[in-house]
Amino acid sequence: MPTTTRIEEGAGALEAMLGEHPVFTTADLRDCLPALGGLGSARQVIARWESTGRVVRVRPGLYAAVPAGSAGPDLFSPYGYLVACKLAPDAVVSHHGALQFFGCAYSIWSEYVYSATVPRAPFRYATNGYRGTRYPAALLRSGREQWGVVEQRRRGGVVRVTSLERTFVDVLAAPRLAGGWEEVWRSLQMVDALDVSQVVEYATFLDNVTACAKVGYFLERHREFWPFDDPALDALRNRKPRRPQHMDRRAGGDLVREWNLIVPHAVAEETWDQFYGYRW
Repeated sequence: MPTTTRIEEGAGALEAMLGEHPVFTTADLRDCLPALGGLGSARQVIARWESTGRVVRVRPGLYAAVPAGSAGPDLFSPYGYLVACKLAPDAVVSHHGALQFFGCAYSIWSEYVYSATVPRAPFRYATNGYRGTRYPAALLRSGREQWGVVEQRRRGGVVRVTSLERTFVDVLAAPRLAGGWEEVWRSLQMVDALDVSQVVEYATFLDNVTACAKVGYFLERHREFWPFDDPALDALRNRKPRRPQHMDRRAGGDLVREWNLIVPHAVAEETWDQFYGYRW
């Protein structure tokens, strides 16, 4: 019976690693190498893989495995959510990226938004674009960057993504990262299930009075969508701005005194043909 050499065993283990990590960093590969002596450095292993078309380089230090039976490395586009999660050590899919991941984005983008302590500059690879944003200051100060982050297995890897409750607040606080007010409004109206208590907890924790007013205004306008008690709105009212704040400074609008929020006419009336969005 033929024996299996250590090199063959190591190569098999590396192939198994690609099955577990279809998108990986150089550091991920280095973690696997100590137990696989004789296969060379991480750089040498990657060079062999690239030369045979087994992996492609997405960015320096970031690689994706090319599935067997695909059209080949030149036409291969790795799964965007897995790439976004590897663009920083603590990166998580967020904002419009999270809406799309959960199937409640009004528009489908080929761009992926993620959050990280130190995000990379925006870039494109193959058919997809990637844009990072910093975690909210309150999360960075408290060390709670992973609040409301969930993990789901997709395409052989693990996607880290902000929960719907956290995403709900994030896109209202920063609509430019979700395509603008029409995209945010229509997307959130597609959310079937929502834990409003978690929404309120996260919104108030951020210590952002304008975000609390936006969240409260949206929830009040959509009470029939998700059941919640008045104390949820009271908690947000207690954090509303002391002085009127613009929902969108570019658009003006009318003051909603209950929330001290100046709401654009197009948002209040949902007349989106008169409004504009954000794209990058």
